[in-house]
Amino acid sequence: MRWYLKSAAFKVLSAIPGGTRFYSFAQQKITHSTDATIERVEGKVAVGLEYWNWLKANDRADRMREGTLLDFGAGWHPTIPLLYYSFGVSRQALLDLSPLLTQRQIAETTRIFRELVSAPTWSACNDLKRLPEVPMDLEAGVETLLGRWGMSYHTPYKPESGALRGKVDAVFCTQVLLHIPREGLRQCFQMLRETIKPGGLILGTVHLMDLYSHSDRRITPYNHLKYSPAFWERWINTPMMPFNRFKARDYHELLVDAGFKILHEAVNAPTAADYTQLDTVKPDPHFDRYTRDELVAKHLFFVAERS
Repeated sequence: MRWYLKSAAFKVLSAIPGGTRFYSFAQQKITHSTDATIERVEGKVAVGLEYWNWLKANDRADRMREGTLLDFGAGWHPTIPLLYYSFGVSRQALLDLSPLLTQRQIAETTRIFRELVSAPTWSACNDLKRLPEVPMDLEAGVETLLGRWGMSYHTPYKPESGALRGKVDAVFCTQVLLHIPREGLRQCFQMLRETIKPGGLILGTVHLMDLYSHSDRRITPYNHLKYSPAFWERWINTPMMPFNRFKARDYHELLVDAGFKILHEAVNAPTAADYTQLDTVKPDPHFDRYTRDELVAKHLFFVAERS
């Protein structure tokens, strides 16, 4: 489907009564885009390992095993929490804006996860302390299933409850921050700072490219640069599939403003082909504040420490 038709469909569904419920139904029953698959679970495991490798390289892994971790924007598959449970972490919290996990998704994710990490050639097999059992009693609630692994489910998390305030050693944000507008991100980082202990961490991965280019190969990963903020918000961006178009610099600035110290910041190494694709697009003046190297980057991995 052409990207602008997909965007228009999201616009319509966002505006009509029941549109969000219909989209959720379609994801689960028609497109199956929320199903746990080997590719989706394997992709999340790879991100979790990227976090883990940084923690090990910086002598933080043992502290994580003894502490409490928070998966911010856990989504449909608790892959990274399952990975860290297997590494020996006993306390984790999963946070989402609305409840997305189901018993079936937990069971299927666990089954696929076990198959992946049980392979003798899996890169981190020496770090495994245990493996989660595949839940069989799917009549039990989501909270009950997760609770067996020391996980709590917050959908949504209410900061005023104080349930997590000052209790978290590390927060993982995996491909969720790009869906939050600037003011919302400012509030999220402030809220996360309140949950994190002094010296605790936020580790995040973020796509910096046009998300519609995944499904429409007729556009480049830099298509989103062409549009002014007014045009983008009026005609393209939608509440159902928001995309903030931020670059690495924006996340850096917001984290520092919220009281974090950047410990690690890395974008993908661009290729000559990436620069060629970028040169086919004339960026809107809104993006004049960024260098060419900042605009060409497609992925960001960062680690920030609560001061």
